[in-house]
Amino acid sequence: FTVTGTMITGELVTNVILSAAGGTNAGDAAGGYIITPSAPATGSGGFLAANYPITYATNTLTVNPLAVDLTGTRPYNGLATALYSMPLTVTNAVGTDVVTVASGSATLAGANVGSQTITNMGSLALGGAQAANYTLAGASGSVEITSGNAITITADARSKTYGSSLVLGTTNFTVTGTMITGELVTNVIL
Repeated sequence: FTVTGTMITGELVTNVILSAAGGTNAGDAAGGYIITPSAPATGSGGFLAANYPITYATNTLTVNPLAVDLTGTRPYNGLATALYSMPLTVTNAVGTDVVTVASGSATLAGANVGSQTITNMGSLALGGAQAANYTLAGASGSVEITSGNAITITADARSKTYGSSLVLGTTNFTVTGTMITGELVTNVIL
């Protein structure tokens, strides 16, 4: 609390009862609440509340939305994006709050297999009954990218005449399976 006005030198207000109609519990919704100070004010240095006409003025208590922490897993697809439908999950929901990633996509630090940090929340939007208590501003998270479609690399059949040498090289092979469009295996040590 703050005390304004002129008091006798040495006298201090040290305690006032403060109450709020919401906003102080972990599960209270994001938004504005009123803090109300009330009598009796107590103090030190000879302070007595009866010696002063005291006005108790209210102020605001703001509960800010919690920045979400997101996680998800998806197979490799060659893109540095995370779609809400992977699914991306909110891992720091308070209690039994229902908050989901309802739509959009985010940008990842990279496209390769492994843990990729979400670097930009992009067009993601939150949903669920308590979504208003959460925000993507200042959010963090990562996506675990797992191996994609299986491919098989088969060395091409070769032949040579006994007594001659053969260099196998790095380009005599066949790839079967489905790869991401535009990606090619160009060299294999044979």
